[in-house]
Amino acid sequence: MTRPHITIGGIKRAVAVRYGVSVTDIVSARRTRRVTWPRRIGMYLAKTLTPHSLVTIGAQFGKRDHTTVLSAVDKAHLEVSTNEFLAEEVRDVTRDICAASMTILGRLLATPEIGALEDELNSMGLELVIMPLGTRDETGFPKKKMATHQTGENQ
Repeated sequence: MTRPHITIGGIKRAVAVRYGVSVTDIVSARRTRRVTWPRRIGMYLAKTLTPHSLVTIGAQFGKRDHTTVLSAVDKAHLEVSTNEFLAEEVRDVTRDICAASMTILGRLLATPEIGALEDELNSMGLELVIMPLGTRDETGFPKKKMATHQTGENQ
């Protein structure tokens, strides 16, 4: 069932967060297991949750051919339909995507202008990161968290 308020960019972001990889990793040429499963699930969800064609999905996932997307979608569907743990994992990611798409930030990220900016940044190997106010230092980089040091007594 496609949902018009869900974007491929939103799917990539939600999948990246869920699996602890970056959007740049998902659209990269890397073939490590750490990246291939999230990429496959992202393509599968893009096909099932959006009205986009295999060609469009492939373009959004690192300029991949439509046959690569079809293969990823088929493999993900098979794995999800035969493994209840993976099916629950995909349901959780889908809930995350739907919830994020309904927020103000989710709607902002779904605008064509932001989507185009994100695509352009991704094509240059960069990632659009939105952070809460006050989380950057004076140079514009994320503030570093203070490391806590445990003494031998607390270990």
